[in-house]
Amino acid sequence: MNKRILIYLVMTMTWFMFTASTCVIGESFPMVVFDVTNNTSDTLVWHSDHMETLAYLDLGAQRLIPPNETKTVEYYCPEMDIHVFFSLIGYGYSPEIFISLDTIRKYGWEDVVKNNRVYQYYDLCYDDAVRIQAHTRVKDSYTLRFTVPPADYMSEVKMWPPYGYYE
Repeated sequence: MNKRILIYLVMTMTWFMFTASTCVIGESFPMVVFDVTNNTSDTLVWHSDHMETLAYLDLGAQRLIPPNETKTVEYYCPEMDIHVFFSLIGYGYSPEIFISLDTIRKYGWEDVVKNNRVYQYYDLCYDDAVRIQAHTRVKDSYTLRFTVPPADYMSEVKMWPPYGYYE
């Protein structure tokens, strides 16, 4: 097995062992909510699995966002605020990767990974989350709203292609 993949798996399992016992799914616990709006004419594939590179993307972990629709994902954990959420993620960044479904169909998955054919890539950190926080839904719970392509309020978020690339 590739040494890099083995290291990733060990780190993921270690993280899971330390956090799984404290995470509980339920409406009564605080949550971090990601609301993503697809403002393109393409169906986008959204990957948000806190992995370092596109090469680690797993087709089964993706989410489809049809054109002009919003997808919401909620992460539940008791006694968690936005700072704790980002501190539990490797390097403190949450990679949010968006790829056009047509691109995957046209070039194939291997080429998409090899040539980094992403539509938009956000590398969210705690400071970015504070900037794009929409509102608080429940005590110590946060909703992060972001769009593809990026809206004006996201101009300072670390991303590729950079803000202003799309008209």
